[in-house]
Amino acid sequence: MAKHNQQNIIGYIGTYTKGNSEGIYRFTLDTAEGKLSTPVLAAELTDPTYVAISQDKKNLYAILKEAGSGGVSAYSINEDSGELTFLGKQLTPNGSSCHISVDSKKQVLVTSSYGEGVIESYPLHDDATPLPVSSTVQHEGHGPNEERQEKAHTHFAGFTPDERFIAVVD
Repeated sequence: MAKHNQQNIIGYIGTYTKGNSEGIYRFTLDTAEGKLSTPVLAAELTDPTYVAISQDKKNLYAILKEAGSGGVSAYSINEDSGELTFLGKQLTPNGSSCHISVDSKKQVLVTSSYGEGVIESYPLHDDATPLPVSSTVQHEGHGPNEERQEKAHTHFAGFTPDERFIAVVD
């Protein structure tokens, strides 16, 4: 969520776009009234299933799927309206990811791919746009349930509090 003012908080929803959804939606929470506004389309994008907002609340990063590839997309956030402005994207052949995290200094994004069991890192340019993948780690192994745990399925990749390491949930 990105703060708008003391009474209104702007939030964003990532979605699957297989049905009526068209991408990332924006809403406002009126904390005094305890009401949510009707979500409006903030960015048209295929399957932005997870979004992350930078610590300074100036940028939003989203998972994306495009032409059989997966990747990341970057936006600037208008601090008054919450509107998103597209900054750039990067695609990778490793399939669609399910989670994205950004470090506090906006130097790197990390993603995890459930289907592929892959963790990828994307350096960020000074203008907050993602650069091509700089490292890929393939998880190995399987779980005790052979029907759905036949291989690694990474669900989460995020930074430890000191940001020296990336913690991964498989």
